[in-house]
Amino acid sequence: MRYAPQFAGFCAVALARETSTKGNPEYWLLSEGKLYLFGKPIGPALFQQDIAGNLVKAEQNRPRTVNR
Repeated sequence: MRYAPQFAGFCAVALARETSTKGNPEYWLLSEGKLYLFGKPIGPALFQQDIAGNLVKAEQNRPRTVNR
């Protein structure tokens, strides 16, 4: 099976925190059939603390941060 990273490969935690950092393919998480990348090894653990909340924040911030 193959997965395309969400958020155009940007770090999901960074987007949730209103910044943009490229995700590193070594730090990832599969959740509900979607692949999320992170910029640091701690990223998946931080993201899992509140997946639903982090997804909402990342989706809201993506247009503002990715297009900078």
